[in-house]
Amino acid sequence: MTEKRNRNLAGILLAVVSSILVILLGIVGKKLGGELSPFVVVFLYSLFSFVTFLPAAFRGGGLRRVSSRMPVLQALRAGLFAAALIVWFWALPKVPFADLTAIGYASSLFTLVGAILFLGEASVLWRWSALCVGFAGMLVVLKPGFQEISAPMLAIILVSAGMAAARLCNKIVTRVDSPVVLVFWHNSLTMLYTMPTAWLFWETPSLEQWLWLAALGLIGTVQQLFSAWSIKFADFGVIEPVNFLKLVWAAILGFVFFAEVPTISTILGGIIIIGAVIYIAQRERREAKPL
Repeated sequence: MTEKRNRNLAGILLAVVSSILVILLGIVGKKLGGELSPFVVVFLYSLFSFVTFLPAAFRGGGLRRVSSRMPVLQALRAGLFAAALIVWFWALPKVPFADLTAIGYASSLFTLVGAILFLGEASVLWRWSALCVGFAGMLVVLKPGFQEISAPMLAIILVSAGMAAARLCNKIVTRVDSPVVLVFWHNSLTMLYTMPTAWLFWETPSLEQWLWLAALGLIGTVQQLFSAWSIKFADFGVIEPVNFLKLVWAAILGFVFFAEVPTISTILGGIIIIGAVIYIAQRERREAKPL
């Protein structure tokens, strides 16, 4: 029991750090997205992530260590993620940071819908009810009918759907491929996919921007590793609520770096979405327990 508690505590601490790193990733991306083409940012971000991860990828095994048993699905997943990432970096400078984070939680809801429709997970009333509540929270943030829904906000919804599709691919891929293989293919293919568009829209970064891009790649790689280790140490039901600290970090750091003050609707909508996802996670744990 003590060992289990210690592992859960370690998983929670790693998840807390991971949630902070995600927000730092967004802050650096918000700065760069306002200065460089998103095509260039995503390509250089994936390039630096790829280079940073190489030592861990090839340690003890060479190319055999990163060979995939599902290359087609790896390629599809990376394509979805690359497209979502380009749109995300385009929208980052145009959307308040707390709004961006609150809407981003909808990715969990899209993932659950996809799992029901495409992975054969049970379609039951309580799931659909909780999903409807979660999407209602997203509407509270968007305030349709009370204000015009901007193109960047719609783009963030599309990003959430794209990330959800990539997560569904993850669930299938990780049945046969290790996290190391997943991250290697993710970084390498994202880099290859975005290379042509980066060449077409190339803008040479300044020295300061090169440093920020290197930091972006490093933060992204460390965040992926911390996230993977948190899942290794603790159950999803233990660490999933920790991810909702991102809304807190986004509100604090958005104010510190960009002088953005989250609106009441953003906070309320974020709480509704968080509540729906937590309810689903807890209900899933109860349903999974043997009678």
